[in-house]
Amino acid sequence: MTEFQWTPCSCHHAHCKLETPDNLGSFYQGCGFLPAERERIEAAFRSARLLREAYATGEANGGSIEWDQVDLAHEAALRVGT
Repeated sequence: MTEFQWTPCSCHHAHCKLETPDNLGSFYQGCGFLPAERERIEAAFRSARLLREAYATGEANGGSIEWDQVDLAHEAALRVGT
């Protein structure tokens, strides 16, 4: 999965801090995200990517999951809510 690409809001107000994701998918219909929301979205996707990689590595190694990788994904998931 590629990292997100963000575009500043198109309202052109100097005080607006909203950003919209360019590559989140066609289902996104919102007006934008604040910087803190952007960080949480990226952290959630990073956590999911780490977990997916841990299981893919385990599958490639005959079904043996590297728990250190799962722990990294878990730590990343815990940071999503902060």
